[in-house]
Amino acid sequence: MFSWSPQTGQAGSYSVTFSATDGALETSQSVAVRVNPASDKDGDGLKDDWELEHFGNLDSDGSGDQDADGRTVREEFEQNTNPVVAEVAPGVPQILSPIFDAEVLADASAPLLPLLSVTNGAHSNSMAVQYRFEVYSDASLSTLVASASVDEAGGSTTWSSVVADLVEEQAFVDNRLYYWRARAETGALASEWVGSRFFINTANDSPSDPQISQPADLGVVDQLQPVLVVTNASDRDRDSLNYGFDLYLGSDTQTPLYSISGLLAGSEGVTQWQVPALLEEDTHYLWQAWAEDEHGQRSRSVESTFIVSTLNNAPTTPSIASPANQQQVSVLGAQNSVALRVANAQDPEWQPLSYRFELDRVNTFDSVELQSSGVQAEGGGGQTDWSPLGLIENARYYWRVKASDGEVDSGWVQAEFLVNTFNDAPAMPTAINPGMDAVVETLQPTFELSPAQDPDSAVVTGVRSG
Repeated sequence: MFSWSPQTGQAGSYSVTFSATDGALETSQSVAVRVNPASDKDGDGLKDDWELEHFGNLDSDGSGDQDADGRTVREEFEQNTNPVVAEVAPGVPQILSPIFDAEVLADASAPLLPLLSVTNGAHSNSMAVQYRFEVYSDASLSTLVASASVDEAGGSTTWSSVVADLVEEQAFVDNRLYYWRARAETGALASEWVGSRFFINTANDSPSDPQISQPADLGVVDQLQPVLVVTNASDRDRDSLNYGFDLYLGSDTQTPLYSISGLLAGSEGVTQWQVPALLEEDTHYLWQAWAEDEHGQRSRSVESTFIVSTLNNAPTTPSIASPANQQQVSVLGAQNSVALRVANAQDPEWQPLSYRFELDRVNTFDSVELQSSGVQAEGGGGQTDWSPLGLIENARYYWRVKASDGEVDSGWVQAEFLVNTFNDAPAMPTAINPGMDAVVETLQPTFELSPAQDPDSAVVTGVRSG
């Protein structure tokens, strides 16, 4: 006899094998045993309490549609709606295409007009339904680009956008991310919104060129195995990039001495590679780096040269004094300036040092807003500073500094700060669900808002409704 009394928490499907033997021969047979949870004794996937509340029994298997509203009992259970009272609004549609974050409009030409589709929401056959589509250029859904209402088609509904659907002075542009949503509407009533996003990419663009960071062109390195550093490239198509380096002897660019490929992008906006072998003293070398996208498209840095000389050691790297890394700057000086200050470097040969500061809105230091100090004489009191002008409220800046003895440079030291001279209110969030005229068929609705952005980069921690 087989006896087993399942305990709480043992619900599930089991395979039990019974074996019999006479000592010489053996036979066995397996049977499937299903243990239903205490909350669903009939094992139909519907909680017993819910079935008893609405039907007074456990006879339903979830496949019926007692109220003839286009939703099965199981769908009503999953959506927490009443399975014996027909809904007055259509069900929520589901995203069909493009899928979340997909690239669209390959090989398309202007005007760029996306095609969006949803799977129809459930509803009764007597209900006349349209679908409202909206596309925004921002995640907070504050800038509407295009919209339209489309009559329901069989099974799924598609919006083939046209120029007339565009908001005045708006257009879809290449290499941009868009946010869209759709809902079902009948008369003055509507379902909840369903949302997604897509990226327009008509053709593959080459990455931007990586920029030489260190050693500087015509510079001197004091190591026989120097580290070559470039600022990272960017890709308009959002492709992941890998990097390569080629090192040549002198001006011979036909056959590299050493090469590397397939390097992942480094952190803090730079990618580096250490030469894998000892180089020759007092010898000139030429090097170049490249970035490659997912489609094999490459862009190259300019060619750069350096000479190896271990007789003159590089200065130490200066250290950040103020503003500290990731600090918020609350007070600006004249002409919206801020003093960038470092603790001075030290030179092993006690040579006088100069400094070079750079400030930019990106950590690759290659935008049109790049400011550079040029050669900056070392300051007294153990610190050197430089004050860039024209800083902007609520803007994040990256800055870096290196020291030089006139021949050999130190490494860069880098930091960032946010200009925040007064506290700004967060942007107003957009109410998503329940939307205007939406029907809520539960006594405990869930409220959904678009993310609110704070100009001061503060975390928005709470929203009050009333």
